[in-house]
Amino acid sequence: MINLYARDSIIEFIVKKLDYKLRCALSKHRVPTIHQKALETLRRDGCVVFPEYFTLQQVAEFQADIEQAKRNASADRIKYGHIDTGISRVFDLTEVAPSTNIIFEDPMVLDIIKGYCSRDCRLLRSFYEEKKELGVSSQSNHTHFDDWRHRVKVWVYLTDVTEKQAPTRIMLGSQKDHWWRFWHEYNYYLHFRTDENNQFTPLTDYSGMFWPHEVETIRKRWNYREKAITGKAGTLFIFDSRALHRSTVLEEGERKIITGYYTYKGLGL
Repeated sequence: MINLYARDSIIEFIVKKLDYKLRCALSKHRVPTIHQKALETLRRDGCVVFPEYFTLQQVAEFQADIEQAKRNASADRIKYGHIDTGISRVFDLTEVAPSTNIIFEDPMVLDIIKGYCSRDCRLLRSFYEEKKELGVSSQSNHTHFDDWRHRVKVWVYLTDVTEKQAPTRIMLGSQKDHWWRFWHEYNYYLHFRTDENNQFTPLTDYSGMFWPHEVETIRKRWNYREKAITGKAGTLFIFDSRALHRSTVLEEGERKIITGYYTYKGLGL
């Protein structure tokens, strides 16, 4: 007989999920009226876009700081993305490129994220990412979600991103607690494990992944619409990575972004 109360059991997952939702509900953040519309969009779609939120001058300052960081940073802070190919990253960005702190301390960004999740939401990590290799695919091209808990991402484009510059594609509204999520979230809960340094491992990279036929069935049954997040340099967008999403292949030029993850009380990956 299956022990429903064993470690990693369905019952344990349900209890943890309910406990998490209760903690978020009891730590609500009051969002100013001026940001309510953006918050409503995030709640409805799972993402909200602010075209050219940062000026080109600010973008240039970010890039200059990042280039300096790439010259100065230790090897463990500059590396190729886990098992992604065609991607390189600079980690601990707010430390090695201090000018980027303005992004993650922006009052509007914090109001929206805390209003969406909890007043106890904290920045977990920040990094810079660039794609320069054309036509190179990766596991993240498969539709997936990142976690069963909030992992709210903030992205800033440092280059123009069209359909040909590898935009992320999001299934609008798929972050909501629709019934299809439960089994997939439980499966993620069972298998997603980071290493002793809270870093991804080759196996965890496939947690939360979906087969194409699963994606198509879910999309049709729930009427989800997939949207490519394009925009000019300086564009900011916030999205709940519980939503189904996928990266795309770079077809022309290059794509450079700054990104950060916010989680409840800075909970690890």
